[in-house]
Amino acid sequence: MDRELEEFVRQQLELHEEIMKLVKPYVERLFEEYGIRVDSNETRNTFLAMVLELTRSIFINWSYYQRERRWRGRRQ
Repeated sequence: MDRELEEFVRQQLELHEEIMKLVKPYVERLFEEYGIRVDSNETRNTFLAMVLELTRSIFINWSYYQRERRWRGRRQ
């Protein structure tokens, strides 16, 4: 694997993990607030889906935000 690609992938995975560390407790609190048990068989998949979806969405938004900031910085 190309070293530059490998470094890029590692950075992206680290960013994804950092986002997930923030999202998971948020979703846990949200479930608790609505009286939904995270550990029940019926809601485990929903919990995981919410964590992954929010993580993915924030990851994409952060990537877009970073590109937009760099692009605006070059224009000035």
